[in-house]
Amino acid sequence: MDCDSCLAAFSSLDRVEASEAPADYIDRTHPLCFCEAHSVSQYSSGAVSGEEFLLRVVVVPFHVDRKKNRLKEGAITAAERSGLSLFRESQVTDKEIRGSAEEIINKARSKGNEKAAVYGILRVKCSVFRSFRCDNGLQCYCVYDTALEDKPSHSDAFQTTYGADEENKKKRRRGLLLHLHEWGLIKVENFRNGLLLDLAAPG
Repeated sequence: MDCDSCLAAFSSLDRVEASEAPADYIDRTHPLCFCEAHSVSQYSSGAVSGEEFLLRVVVVPFHVDRKKNRLKEGAITAAERSGLSLFRESQVTDKEIRGSAEEIINKARSKGNEKAAVYGILRVKCSVFRSFRCDNGLQCYCVYDTALEDKPSHSDAFQTTYGADEENKKKRRRGLLLHLHEWGLIKVENFRNGLLLDLAAPG
C-alpha cells in the first residue's frame, strides 16, 4: 500500500457506499489507520497533524443535550459510517464553515426538523481522536485529510469498525465522548465574532 492506493480508496467511497459503509471499507482495505500518513484527496494540502486543532459544528437537537450542555452519542456516530466531518482550524475560512453550517441546518429543516440549529463548536486536538485506544490496545479512531473542492479544510474521523460488533462500536463511542467532553464547546456568540449566531437556537 502507498499514497496512490490511499487516494484511490477514498476516491472510490461514493461507489462502495451502497454495499459497504465507508468506515468499514477503509478499515478493511487499509487497516491500522495506514492512510493517515498520506494525502487522500486531490484538493488536500497534506495529511492532518496530530497537533492540529479540529472544529465540528454541533447542532441541536441531534448532537447535544442542552440541559446538561453535553454532547450526545449522536455527535460522533457518523464516524462509524460515512465519516465524522471536521474542519482544520488553521485552514478553514469563515465562508467555508458558514456555508457548511447553513447546509447542515437547511438539510435538517427540509426533513421536518424545524428546530434544528447550531448550538456551538467543538474545538479539539486531532491527537485526542488518534490517542484513544480500543480494548486490544490499537488505535480506535483515524483522522484523514478528506479535502473537497469547495471545502479544502475538510477532514474526517473514522472509527476502526471492520469486524467490530455494535456493542464494541458503542463502547468506543462512549469512551471517546468522555475525552471530548473535557474540551467543552465554544458558544456560538464567541465563535469568530458571531459568524453563526443567526443560525443558533433561541434562548
